[in-house]
Amino acid sequence: MCWSLELQTQLEHRLKISYLCPNKSNVWFQFMGDYDLTSGYNGGAKINDSLFILVGGRKFPGGNSGSFIDIINLEGDVVKTWTSEPWPDIGSLRSVIVLPNSEFIVYGEHWAETTPFGTNLYNSAISRMDTNFQVQSTFYYGEPLPLVSGIRFWDFEPTPDGFYVGAGKGALPEDISEGAGWLMKFDENGNSLWTQYVIAPFEDPISDWHYLGGVGVLSSGSIVAGGEARNGQQQYLWLVKATKDGCLDTLWCNPVSVIVEEKEEKEALRVYPNPANQTMTVESESTLGEGVLRLIDLQGQTVITQVLPLGSSRLSLEVGDAPEGIYFLEIIHSGGKILRQKVLIAR
Repeated sequence: MCWSLELQTQLEHRLKISYLCPNKSNVWFQFMGDYDLTSGYNGGAKINDSLFILVGGRKFPGGNSGSFIDIINLEGDVVKTWTSEPWPDIGSLRSVIVLPNSEFIVYGEHWAETTPFGTNLYNSAISRMDTNFQVQSTFYYGEPLPLVSGIRFWDFEPTPDGFYVGAGKGALPEDISEGAGWLMKFDENGNSLWTQYVIAPFEDPISDWHYLGGVGVLSSGSIVAGGEARNGQQQYLWLVKATKDGCLDTLWCNPVSVIVEEKEEKEALRVYPNPANQTMTVESESTLGEGVLRLIDLQGQTVITQVLPLGSSRLSLEVGDAPEGIYFLEIIHSGGKILRQKVLIAR
């Protein structure tokens, strides 16, 4: 059976679709659209064994933008099509999810406003449409920002409990100039159930370079998303795990050489109790030298800083004022050695 669908966009102002067998041989390909309109398919999904839905954006004469949807069969024939008015409320479409009743959810970048300097600002739009392309609901997320900021969802997946989760790059609500990995779980109408913004626990993260490019859902309902995080000039692959209710547990760790790993295994930290309520004790197998201890939350913010007690291998850390959650306890010695332990504060 041949089920792979390969899209190529904006080729001579037309859309090229290739229908491939598993051995990558072409069964057919054809160009779609009009030469005088710049168009691009941005996403697609399978409706059933014989139909696919494709969504994209289109430039209209005069510089206006809009969206379009094509439904094609296995021969590449367009059996149903829809084109929006310029600057639609659903935005310029990038992704589509097919619902069990063959209705669908679309994700677009919605033009919200234009600044006095002529810069267009956009936010994310999630809409539900029926099989006749009538919009049933639309919700907007995030502060309007230029497209160059890269604020968008990159991937979507259904969850076992009948909802959906998106992963991408968002702007921190308290400072929209700072970006972060963005996770959001929502229902079939686009209502958000929860939203999480997360930054890797670097000492000095460049948050604008944190994003989540793909997402997967485990059978338990837990969510794992991956992308890129940057610390200074260093780029890292980055994984974030969340429960079905949005509680975060980072899988990120600072890559180290085999030699450093072996050394850190011998000098591991012992932290107890863990989980802690008001106070936790930190022990090292070697005597603590000059340096500091930091408690870092999952957004990379330092919650507690404490100077290391010289000549001791044990210290007591008061955590009663820290909110409940998962943290990284990090000891940084003046010579550059770093010991790190994940801890939980629970009450």
